[in-house]
Amino acid sequence: MMTRMRIYILCVLGWTLWQGPVYAQRQGWENLGRGLNTMHASFWLERAYLHTDRTLYQAGETVWFKAWHTLGPLHHPSGGHVVLTLDLIGPDHQVKQTHLLRTDEGMACGSFLLPDTIPEGIYALELRSARMKDAPLSGAYTMDIHVVSPLNSFHSRKHSRKAHTAGLSVEFSPEGGPLLKGKDRRLGFRVTDGFGRGVETDYRITEGKHSPSPWLEHTRFNGMARTRLRPEEGKQYWLELRDHEGKVLRFRIPPAQSTGAALSLDNRPDELLVRLDAVGMKGPYLVLVQDMAGLRASRELPSDSGGAFSISTLHFSPGLILVTAFDVLGRPLSERRAFHGLRQLYMAAPVVDIVPGTDSLTLRIPIPDANAFGQGAASLSITTLPEAGSPWLSPDPPTLLAGLFLQPLLAPALEQPGWYFSGSPEADEALDEMLMTLGWSRFSWNDLARGVSPPLPPDNPSELSLRGKVTRMLLDLPAEGSIVKMTVMDRHFDQFTDTADAQGRFSFGGLVYEDTIRVLLEARLPDGRSQVLIEAEGALNAPTLVPSRFARPQPYRENEILALDRQYLQRERGNPRSVRGRTGIHREADYIVRFDEKTPRYTSPLEALVNVPGVDVQGSGINTRVSIRGNSTILLSNDPLYVVDGVPVDRYTVNSLDAGEVDRIEVLSGTRAAIYGLRGGQGVVAIFTRRGSGMKPGELSLKILGFTGCKEFHPGPPAAAMEQGIPRTLAWFPRLSPGPDGTLQVRIPLPSAGTAMEYRVEALGPQGMIFSTGLRPLP
Repeated sequence: MMTRMRIYILCVLGWTLWQGPVYAQRQGWENLGRGLNTMHASFWLERAYLHTDRTLYQAGETVWFKAWHTLGPLHHPSGGHVVLTLDLIGPDHQVKQTHLLRTDEGMACGSFLLPDTIPEGIYALELRSARMKDAPLSGAYTMDIHVVSPLNSFHSRKHSRKAHTAGLSVEFSPEGGPLLKGKDRRLGFRVTDGFGRGVETDYRITEGKHSPSPWLEHTRFNGMARTRLRPEEGKQYWLELRDHEGKVLRFRIPPAQSTGAALSLDNRPDELLVRLDAVGMKGPYLVLVQDMAGLRASRELPSDSGGAFSISTLHFSPGLILVTAFDVLGRPLSERRAFHGLRQLYMAAPVVDIVPGTDSLTLRIPIPDANAFGQGAASLSITTLPEAGSPWLSPDPPTLLAGLFLQPLLAPALEQPGWYFSGSPEADEALDEMLMTLGWSRFSWNDLARGVSPPLPPDNPSELSLRGKVTRMLLDLPAEGSIVKMTVMDRHFDQFTDTADAQGRFSFGGLVYEDTIRVLLEARLPDGRSQVLIEAEGALNAPTLVPSRFARPQPYRENEILALDRQYLQRERGNPRSVRGRTGIHREADYIVRFDEKTPRYTSPLEALVNVPGVDVQGSGINTRVSIRGNSTILLSNDPLYVVDGVPVDRYTVNSLDAGEVDRIEVLSGTRAAIYGLRGGQGVVAIFTRRGSGMKPGELSLKILGFTGCKEFHPGPPAAAMEQGIPRTLAWFPRLSPGPDGTLQVRIPLPSAGTAMEYRVEALGPQGMIFSTGLRPLP
């Protein structure tokens, strides 16, 4: 009896062990397919693109731009209105300026000024909607602009060829996974210089320290190349390069693995050949193929070593294709990307008809299928060509085709992305090499295998909104029931009213204003008292100047301040009021930072605390925030208490202050901040303005960003201080429409004799029709 029972238990256990992986396999694979279908149905594909008048500027110039916002795999312009955010990000990865755009039928345009104090370097322009931050398969659009600042330069102007090719480095990119021992695999790599730019150079693959083999291979565009390699057991392989001086540089190729899986693709015009190679693993495997519109195919490969299959791409959406292999438990093993569609789709080389006049120049640019483009669908920039021998070479700008179909999903940013769509065989091969390792999926495969879909991101707003919180003075307790009134000052004087909820929160929506607007918030408790603190969460001030890299104001300890005050007292003996105004109410302040006419202009006064010991300054401009080390509080916030002219305010109010109106900042910590009660537990930053008019309890005055306006640009004579060799903008037309004859026609002032010019046109039709010239010289 016991023997039969044991046999029965062993049979049940064996059946469970055999069926468990099978059930887990089917369940995980079904979740993957179902999750992909749900994700593509729940999240619309969203894109943004930015056309700037050029990509090389001098400090003090204006950047003119046009933005597009599209939905769906065919990139139809979004209808109605959508709020887009445009950030200028500096070389230190901090946001320097923020601008808000409101699209009309998928289009918006505007401009912003580069301060004359801006440091020289490469800056990024990032364009995004509210959903792009978290939505799968969507990403913010980013492009680089180069800023030249003769008075604020980070590096030398002499970019010699030697500097360009010095410090070569290599990034290896095995196709679709790691190198596998005994498997013939494609190995891609990219050679870059010290500035991160691709370098064209000779190369060869060797197995030892010295090789007599000739230099038969050469890297191509952006320093990319690929070769085939079958790693053998016990051998180490090297990549040898030859720099501009003929010196041989050696780089170790990553060692091959004895366990793993890798994908390889053969992208043909009408079909995609997929192969999975596996070593030291157990099958079966699942391979999913998807494009930007959804899941296109799934194949099961039962063999332990993998397998191959082909799939027709006739009905695929133009754009990127993602192929992913999974193991029996639904875990991702390897990925490979490809691009589907005509590389020169909707590209054109128009003939330009130049009709000179007495004082103007007329350009007629024919557009194929002009009926496919609506009102204001095109933008045109006309610039001068860089002078011969100029040390500043304007990089090739992106194109609308590359920006919508390729660029937002890849990292790092591409060099000359428009070149990949030129239609040449070299560009097609380079595009495939680039896609060997760069990915575009923004969701978790493991979550999909468990049946967990990505959270639905918030809808894109179509108007501005201002939210905030009302708390009782010095206690940080919600002021429930407070009446909050918002007045839009300047030329509007519109008024809105809301009542704070149980958490003390209020909100105002439906704000549609251009430029920067000044807002006054007033709050009163239900009994009419004004002893409350208003915090405007997420409010943005208008950025004006980037912090200079020159001298910053130095903080002094209290004993040094007292000595300075004694000297001042001797000079101002008969004016004790002036002495009080300069020393303030905090006789025991830890540090005091004074502002005078020599103090650099800051976007936020808090940036002046960067040299104060014990104070951490993070961010810049509208994102500046500080923390005082060595303080603790039972409150959830890590911010110190901000006080302006004796009235507690929030951080956004401080960032809204004009640094030129600040007289001094006093920093208190520890027991010295106890005079402010519980809210001073994280320290106190007390700001005193020159006028001293300050704030009132229950009131908050701040600036918030409005939407940028759309303008054309017809400049006068160039500025005399323009750096030699830097191109300048001759004209900017952000909203052009084809005429009855199917051409774009513009008229600009006649440039001086011998001026070399180039132009660029970008256009997007209501049905996703794209017209892009790239950068073309004018005859």
